[in-house]
Amino acid sequence: MTSKTVRSASERALRYVEKTGRIKLQDLRDNPGARSEGRQVRTWMNQAGHTRGELQHAAKPPLGWIWGDFFRPWQRMFPGEKYFNGDINLRREYPPLSLLELQRLIDLGWLDTSRLIDITALCNTKQYRCNPSLRQFGVQLTDQGAECFASVVDLEVQWASETAIAAVERAGGCIRTAYYDIASLEAAIDPEKWFQAGKPIPRRKAE
Repeated sequence: MTSKTVRSASERALRYVEKTGRIKLQDLRDNPGARSEGRQVRTWMNQAGHTRGELQHAAKPPLGWIWGDFFRPWQRMFPGEKYFNGDINLRREYPPLSLLELQRLIDLGWLDTSRLIDITALCNTKQYRCNPSLRQFGVQLTDQGAECFASVVDLEVQWASETAIAAVERAGGCIRTAYYDIASLEAAIDPEKWFQAGKPIPRRKAE
């Protein structure tokens, strides 16, 4: 670019500035569409602008109660509806153990088929967990892998399906079910910890 071209461009810029008015702060404007209109507050659609503070920290009904009637929970308003999960503290849970997993534990040497395989032997492998504090009452033997189960075992579980029983007996083993109460189950899961605590051997209670 030659000096003549630069001089002509600067001259045109100076002429343009001379023709335009003086730039003032009150003349500054945003480009069209640069800003959107803000949210209108104090209307019924946005709760009169109270979107923070009072509404979040306001008093709310207890769990099970409905707005407008703090003295009648929904269980009383609808007597035909029974308590939802009212017996959840009485339900029993039996963590599942499939025949496929049992065969895998035997093949890997975690379990000895020459001895009784019960809740104590299964929990000592650290591959099966049962937590009595969560109302888990023992082993539930499922029939997954029944077609490939081929070990002769003496098995004791707390729950078993008919297909699982048939698979164990077809392989030449025997299976029985036994009930454990919470105290007996805690002692059976970890006998060493139970005896170290100095507790006596609990007597298994009937169901």
